[in-house]
Amino acid sequence: MENGKKSSNVNLKGRSRAFFAVFLLFFPFFSFAQFYTGSEQSFGRKRVQYEKFVWMYYRFDGFDVYFTNQGKNLALYTANYVQNHLHEMEERAGMQLSAGLRFVVFNRLTDLKQSNIGYLDEVSESNANRGGITRFLDNKVFLYFEGDYLDFERQIRRGMAELLVAQAITGSKVGMQYRNSYLMDLPRWFSGGLASYLGRGWDEELDERMAASIRQKDYKYFWDLEGEEAEFAGHSFWYFIEQTYGADAVARCIRVVAREKRLNKTFSVAFNASFKEVMDQWRYFYMNLYAGTRHDSTKNETVLPRTGRAGHVYQDFVLNGQGKESAFVSNNLGRAKVYLQTTRPMRRYCIYRTGAAINDNPDYSFPLLCFHPEGDRLGIMTEEKGRTTLIVYDIERDKKGNFKPKPVKRGTMRYYLDMFDKVNSFSFSPDGRSIALGATNNGYPDIYLFRLGAGTRKRITFDLYDDYDPVFVPGTDLLVFTSNRPDDSIKKDEKFEIAPSFKPGRNLFAYDLKEGSERLFAMTDEDARTLLRLPRVLDRQRIAFTSNKYGQTNIALGQLGKTIAHIDTAIHYRNTFKSGIVTDFDPGLEYFDLSDEQGRYARLRRKPEKKGLYRLSEGRTEDLANGGPKEIKPSKFKADLWNKERKRKERIAYLDSLARAAEADKDSEAARLLRERREKRTFSLRNATVQDNPVLTSYDLWLLKRAGMLTTDPETENQADSMRLLTFSPIDSALLAENPALAQAQAAYQRAVGISDTTGWIALSDSAAMALLIASMEEDTSSAYPRIPPKQHMYEVEYSVNSSTAQLGFSYLNACYQAFTGSRTPLYLNPTASGFTQISISDLMENHRLIGGFAFSLDFSSTEYLFSYEYLERRLGHQLVLHMAKLNDNTYYPYKQNTYDAYYIMKYPLSPVSSLRGTVFGRYDRTVVQAIDYQSLVAKTSREMRVGLKAEWVYDHSRFITENIYFGTRGKIWLEYYQGVLNNKQNLFVFGLDFRDYRKLFKTLIWANRIAFSTSFGQQKLVYYMGGVDSWVGAKFNRDVETDPKQNYAYQTLATNMRGFRQNIRNGNTFAVINSEIRFPFVQVLSPRPVQSSFLRHLQLVVFGDIGSAWSGWNPWSKDNLFYKKTIEDGKLTVVLDKDANPVVGGFGFGLRMQVLGYFLRGDLAWGVENGIVHKKPMFYFSLSTDF
Repeated sequence: MENGKKSSNVNLKGRSRAFFAVFLLFFPFFSFAQFYTGSEQSFGRKRVQYEKFVWMYYRFDGFDVYFTNQGKNLALYTANYVQNHLHEMEERAGMQLSAGLRFVVFNRLTDLKQSNIGYLDEVSESNANRGGITRFLDNKVFLYFEGDYLDFERQIRRGMAELLVAQAITGSKVGMQYRNSYLMDLPRWFSGGLASYLGRGWDEELDERMAASIRQKDYKYFWDLEGEEAEFAGHSFWYFIEQTYGADAVARCIRVVAREKRLNKTFSVAFNASFKEVMDQWRYFYMNLYAGTRHDSTKNETVLPRTGRAGHVYQDFVLNGQGKESAFVSNNLGRAKVYLQTTRPMRRYCIYRTGAAINDNPDYSFPLLCFHPEGDRLGIMTEEKGRTTLIVYDIERDKKGNFKPKPVKRGTMRYYLDMFDKVNSFSFSPDGRSIALGATNNGYPDIYLFRLGAGTRKRITFDLYDDYDPVFVPGTDLLVFTSNRPDDSIKKDEKFEIAPSFKPGRNLFAYDLKEGSERLFAMTDEDARTLLRLPRVLDRQRIAFTSNKYGQTNIALGQLGKTIAHIDTAIHYRNTFKSGIVTDFDPGLEYFDLSDEQGRYARLRRKPEKKGLYRLSEGRTEDLANGGPKEIKPSKFKADLWNKERKRKERIAYLDSLARAAEADKDSEAARLLRERREKRTFSLRNATVQDNPVLTSYDLWLLKRAGMLTTDPETENQADSMRLLTFSPIDSALLAENPALAQAQAAYQRAVGISDTTGWIALSDSAAMALLIASMEEDTSSAYPRIPPKQHMYEVEYSVNSSTAQLGFSYLNACYQAFTGSRTPLYLNPTASGFTQISISDLMENHRLIGGFAFSLDFSSTEYLFSYEYLERRLGHQLVLHMAKLNDNTYYPYKQNTYDAYYIMKYPLSPVSSLRGTVFGRYDRTVVQAIDYQSLVAKTSREMRVGLKAEWVYDHSRFITENIYFGTRGKIWLEYYQGVLNNKQNLFVFGLDFRDYRKLFKTLIWANRIAFSTSFGQQKLVYYMGGVDSWVGAKFNRDVETDPKQNYAYQTLATNMRGFRQNIRNGNTFAVINSEIRFPFVQVLSPRPVQSSFLRHLQLVVFGDIGSAWSGWNPWSKDNLFYKKTIEDGKLTVVLDKDANPVVGGFGFGLRMQVLGYFLRGDLAWGVENGIVHKKPMFYFSLSTDF
């Protein structure tokens, strides 16, 4: 009976460990498994934090604005913009946002990428079982400033639009979100494109890009596009919808899709047309719109290679003015490479690389390039470990003058520009000792001079307007740059709470470095929508730049000169600049540079024939100089804008003429028409937008009324058509200093005078600016335009619910190995059906995460409880996991077992794609056998305690595309150590690795490969049972293959995948396996239109092959392995037979993958290959998991 009792105790322990993991099956958040149950692994990434942020916030009516160090100005700007535009966004979407919006403002993109916000580590993409997970809508908008307020405003609008779309689809109540989480899975071109369009609308830049893209064959079925390309195509779709079906078409479509939950049904209900018909209309709309667009065939053109991937762009192309080299940046989803290219011979060398190609807010703003005037150095402006860094790369040449390639190294000269939040452009001075910067500091995007030797800076401009592309003009004292400022003054009194509205256009301005005046030289005077970029100095009098004046980007050339300003005792001159467009290129010009020394220029443009390809074209600078201004036909979009502007001015002139006539004779026909016009006019405050009036804002009017400087026509109640400004006398500067509000009113008055006519009347159009005038007359305007900033609060941790889970499964993902059964004839305890529920909460910044839940077997024989807390505010992340399990079992004897586990885990990211992880753990088991006979009566209470350590290196450079489809590579290497506490002779070491690679073949058709290896050693060992698949429902275990009793096994686990066999076709303390699969989501890939059904979209055909082995010792061909022998026992007689076996086994077959109610189901039919013989009868596997 002693032997029997011992066997019983061991099986009790194995049984308890089987049930121990039921809870962890459903809790992927802390699933730090190795090969605990097969091939299921946790990979994932962690953001790298280089600094700690101190958060504060402002509270307004309906929303909060959170900001960090030196972000107060951006927070005030955000608040002002939201107050002015929230109602407008709600009108466009046809619904109102629920209260409690939270805007989180970062000073730059790099700061956002250091935070944990919106970054759920491996939870969302590594979960093997996603059914039953509900994520709740969180009214958070993440913003970052990159030195461009127009882009910042677009981010604010887009963030509000995303919340509006999400709320419309999922609902604002928890119950509706829970229900709709199963119903809608909108493609990115639909949801992302809709948010993008609501946030930005349509402009010249987008119109030109569409003109260059519409002829791509990829755009025929644009729902197959990925990433930003898909979003842009969707953006164009919604512009077409609004232009074709009316201004309310977008809001109508949102309402219908929220109700119908199907895209095909949405378009038939909203527009009485099928989706295919709408798509045909979309394509015809743009083909007709750009019918006259010319696509030239330029000579001396080079197609840059390897750019067919989504998210891969070329940028910042520059020429070496003194040498034969050029340089450019290749950026693939944030993985930037700097190439230096020689002309003779034509070769490219990668000299610098940074970042990682991951779809996590990829940064396309760095690196920036500029050659040194002497031509022997290349300036590379980038960010390294969160610091803005200027790298000065020495260009080495051999005796023949040919470039000698070498990469940027740690010892390469670097300048750290920590005084700036962001640098958006730079250039070297003619002597090379200074650089001019377009940089941002405390929310001010200004021009700076930086002395390289002394490390000092000088601020040139100091206001809110966006200043870019500074370049020195050799032989003069001029510094030329582009800006969206409305005039030639430097407004140092700009207030963020006033927030001028910005237009997309930029003009050329020049600053005289010698005079240092606050008055700039306005070189160009284009309309507020024309974008001038990339000024390049041809010589001291001629400057070339790019212009989209006619709707497509071309090169313009301007001539600096002087003319007589006035004559007194001397002749005084002023600068002049005459320019015109000198090229007529097709759409798509991205970058342009020239070299007067070499007499050539080059341009980089998107190749219109195919997505993602670029063309590099060269030309002679004398062709630019001799070409002369060209008459260019404007694009249809630009012509329509000009026509609308002309009509607007005509209306203003008409109103002004009526006002003048009415002023002269109140009984005239003009006065009667004006009164009728006033009586018929109605206004809507919700349609108000500051952008309709580029100079005078509603805040200006409020200031004027508050100071008593604004009166209205007393004869009519409607006071929006005309207003008169009272005479304003200059005020003593001392009084202005004491009363800032009065100073602001004076500035507003000066702006108002600038747009009034000669009589002092302000004539306005029928636009939304009139509604702003009405708003300015209301008494309660102080809440909308606070004169004094609101009270600043320090951020305190606030928690909210992120998700809830209720699942059913047939597998587990536990954090420990199963105890060895202790028998020569093995037995692995496969799990049965179990249920699980949990809730996950986190703070606003997602630095603190708490998860709690419980699990139970469906026969109620076991219950488990678990709590996890994770702290991620610093680079070194910490996690504490506490677990308790209670088990009742009657397999051998009735018994109760309590298991207590504790894990302390640390994660340290080395880079965005790799990290080190360490775990300290302890486990205590207590088993009590209930007395039903003598043996159970004398059975002692069993107590076991073990502690251990884990060390892991994790690499994850993969991208989650859709269920079971990834692109990229990921893997991990680990070492584990177990030590008995009650018995110090119990120790165990486990070493393993698992690497997986996913190669894109076509669209979402991929080839996935995996190699895995693990071995155990020490006083005790771990046995691996090879065979089967993960999460196998109704798993079958092969007890014919024996385990080696000499190995002193302590634990057991599975080695998968090995399809074609039951579990345990081979076993041992070491295993290795290779898996290869072709995953083909055939409905999604082959469908000529978007697949709305989640079931059909995730339906995949898989062809696979597996090969591997498990063995004891170091050599699988050693005859000591028991699969070479078969033992037959008959009483006292034992016979050992030698077997001619091959340790390596394999399998091949095919299968289907599908998603039902969030659960990913797998069915595989496989033929095993053993000893070179293919099994005639295949095996079928049904399982619930993703990946391998």
